[in-house]
Amino acid sequence: MKLDAYVTALHALKEDDRLRGLKPRTGVDFASNDYLALASAYESGRGRGWHADRSRRVGLLRGNREEHESLQAEAVSFFGARTAIFFGVGYIPNFAHLTTLPQRGDLLVLDSLVHASVHEGACAGRAEFQISVHNDSCSVENIIRDWRPKGGIGRAWIVVESLYSMDGDFAPLEDLVAIADRYDAFLIVDEAHATGVYGEQGRELTGPYEGRENLLVVHTCGKALSAAGALHCMRCAARFHGQSLSSIHLRRRTLVLDGHRRAGSAVDPAGGVRASAASGQARRVYASADA
Repeated sequence: MKLDAYVTALHALKEDDRLRGLKPRTGVDFASNDYLALASAYESGRGRGWHADRSRRVGLLRGNREEHESLQAEAVSFFGARTAIFFGVGYIPNFAHLTTLPQRGDLLVLDSLVHASVHEGACAGRAEFQISVHNDSCSVENIIRDWRPKGGIGRAWIVVESLYSMDGDFAPLEDLVAIADRYDAFLIVDEAHATGVYGEQGRELTGPYEGRENLLVVHTCGKALSAAGALHCMRCAARFHGQSLSSIHLRRRTLVLDGHRRAGSAVDPAGGVRASAASGQARRVYASADA
């Protein structure tokens, strides 16, 4: 499996007792920056009118709530993913996974017009990166093919947007999926401008590729969903001690696990959660607890 190396790293963290996971807020708070207890004031109703405190943006610092788990479970059902994790800011997911999953020795191939968050994540990460000609699958393949003879020993990661906002053109996803399969690469697709608009019930343009182990997708909760934040989804997730692998931070040897269950209750009798329902759930999460 393509994710075996990451599972091995998780076991090493477990052995060192350094495996961290998202847990519910319980006990006395000595970890977050909620010095004025505004979070508890909001929960009790005494803090109405206040926005959720900023410390709750950090899931590992007592920022994980039932609303996040509910939204993630709904996203899993709606988008046909195996696992999902919510970020309170739409800019962060691309930066996060490009500074964590690709390792030294890997190659990132970025479309020349992909979002700035992707370029900044690539610059901050440890993998080499190269820029491909916009929406040119041959350029992507040539970069990967030429990289190997020059000593490339890691894994290639192709990063694109499904729909580009400035010109309104679509990525050649079918060709890119074939290239990813041919070169044992991962394909990361930012669906920011397609979520809620394209695909069955506004699910996405990557919907036809559901279940692929080498596909990672980002859905912005803003734009068509009219909320805030973003969801990072994986079509096929590795399992580790009964939990779904959602995000890894190997640089600081920190792991974020998304242990939510695939919730059937998130699916409506008509055959799936509507985009408007996902939007409402995202708004409720943002209003009460921005992860």
